[in-house]
Amino acid sequence: MRGSDKPSILDLLLVSNGDLVSDIKQLSPIGKSDHSVIVFSLETEVLRTRVAPKRNYYKGDYVAMRREFSDVNWIEEFSGLELLDTIYTRFTTIVTSMEEQFIPMHKKYTRAALPKANIELIKEPENEDHFSREEPIQGLSDSIRPIEINHSDVLKKLRELNPSKSTGPDNLHPKLLKELATVITEPLVYIYRKSLELDHTREHLKREKILTEKEFGFLKERSAEIQLLCATNDWKKNINKGFQIDLIYLDLKKASDKVPHKRLVQKLREYGLSSSGSSSSLLQWVTDFLTGRKQVVCIEGCLSNTEEEVLSGVSQGSILDPLLFNLYINDLVEGIESDILLYADDTKLYRVISSCEDIRHLQADLQRIDDWMKKWIMEINTQKSHILTLGPQNFSSSYSLGSAALTLSKEERDLGILVDSELNFSSHYEAVVKTVSKVAGMIRRNFSCEDDKMLATLYKSLVRPILEYGHCSTRPYYNKDIDALENVQGRIAKFFPRLRFLPYKELRKLEIPTLAYRFHRGDLIEMYKLCNGAYDNVPAQRIVQFNKNHLRGHQYKVSTECFYKDMGNGLSATEWFSIGTTYQKE
Repeated sequence: MRGSDKPSILDLLLVSNGDLVSDIKQLSPIGKSDHSVIVFSLETEVLRTRVAPKRNYYKGDYVAMRREFSDVNWIEEFSGLELLDTIYTRFTTIVTSMEEQFIPMHKKYTRAALPKANIELIKEPENEDHFSREEPIQGLSDSIRPIEINHSDVLKKLRELNPSKSTGPDNLHPKLLKELATVITEPLVYIYRKSLELDHTREHLKREKILTEKEFGFLKERSAEIQLLCATNDWKKNINKGFQIDLIYLDLKKASDKVPHKRLVQKLREYGLSSSGSSSSLLQWVTDFLTGRKQVVCIEGCLSNTEEEVLSGVSQGSILDPLLFNLYINDLVEGIESDILLYADDTKLYRVISSCEDIRHLQADLQRIDDWMKKWIMEINTQKSHILTLGPQNFSSSYSLGSAALTLSKEERDLGILVDSELNFSSHYEAVVKTVSKVAGMIRRNFSCEDDKMLATLYKSLVRPILEYGHCSTRPYYNKDIDALENVQGRIAKFFPRLRFLPYKELRKLEIPTLAYRFHRGDLIEMYKLCNGAYDNVPAQRIVQFNKNHLRGHQYKVSTECFYKDMGNGLSATEWFSIGTTYQKE
């Protein structure tokens, strides 16, 4: 222990059998921790079973393999094979035979497999009546443009593989595929084209722009911060005019797990992801991806013998899953008269309330959403769905979803930002300061090495993202919030030996600027992106409107609006004007 320190009662070693433990020693704490280090010997037996030897892909003779593969005539190998599975099996057979010749073996040990128990699963069958009537989805394009799979794209993807990853279901190691990229591109292109049957493939989803403009999740040129900017810009403009805004946050219960596969395939068919009688169409390709999944139950290490088919849910973890979920909820916004914004399963519905009629319209939109949920077998968690009234409370309003009344809240978390009824975000920055203080304490306790470079790296990777997230839409305006943020960074600056007795502004010696500078720099970057097409045009035009009547000087003159109320938090149109002028000068 350090000096006269005494062991803490929390420095314990808990075991079920005391005879298994011996040679217990108590050492000094590590770093600046106030807990002792306990060293002991444990007598136990680890059951290990020898498994089949595996290949060491990092010791393979890939030069010889590439030479052998270059002599393979793939046209002859695939001739006479019609079924896709047969073609792919022939390809993997050739690759496996090459592995046996040029990839050495190495032995590996693993734990014994868990025993299986006879546990029966109870499954509630899906109501097939829901699928008896397939209603067409209106407003979709019928134009066709085939999906092209070429050699350069496949070769690029093979070269971008991470060789440190494990093998997939095909048992082909990424190291092997990457090393043989130039010689296996040709057969893979053939297999991919065969699987899609390009002559019958309908419109590609990205090029057709089928997804609604209200969706911001998992889409290129859109982000959570852009949605926050769109929303807060609308809210501040209307509050400045003296209007009340009723904002409703809706939480979808187990959203990604509840998507029924049959209905998802129905929607994909209506979106044009189908073929003219071809079983190998892109729709069939996606259907095969969804179907055939099994699940078991594990209780106390025992697995059930019964494997049940998974009938719903987009399996999380692949690139395709977010797109499939967005397509499934894509028509949720149809018929909604109020403003609605989506970020995957996070939904917010709001409307300017200028009369009692607006309250009825907002309630009608809630009813449309509830009807959509029932039709497509989704569910809203009414316990986590709340109402937030922004601005002056000119009207008393209440809303319900089905038979459940929604509760009124004073603040709600919106994509990581705490939004309060006053729209000043003070509570958000109080939470940010608390979170940063906890992270800073974790760094102080666990890293005893006082190296400036290491501490600067920890600060930039763990602390700075928390301080700066969403600053464009929630930038602090009140001095108490600005001082609180600068003070917490000042306290962290004392961790650095060179800055311990220097003023806060001396952070520049470690290339760590003040938060005021970082916020202004971030605003300039956002303005640059908005002006130069880095974001989608639809949300960008909602945030910044340029004055086309007065272009003398430069083209980035923002249309401004006179704010009568104290709306300094975030970036209003007037602030965007000043930033645009600064951006043009710099």
